[in-house]
Amino acid sequence: MDDLSIQPKLTRRMERNLVRLRELLTLENVHDPDRVEAACFAEIDPGSAIVEDICLLADEFTDHLRAHFAVQKASSTAPLPA
Repeated sequence: MDDLSIQPKLTRRMERNLVRLRELLTLENVHDPDRVEAACFAEIDPGSAIVEDICLLADEFTDHLRAHFAVQKASSTAPLPA
């Protein structure tokens, strides 16, 4: 988050970190006992009201990341001006 406050543009390292954050929020790797996500998943109370909020925020975060990467892809394939 500190990088986002000082960088005018996302770097590749920042993009990788944002993807990792999304993976953590969505518990993408809960099946792997050697990863922190498995331990995080074990601590979650599915009945907690905060779970729904986290899911909604994670979905919005994923949408923003997809939009960012779509723009990045489109701009990298666009022809350069003459």
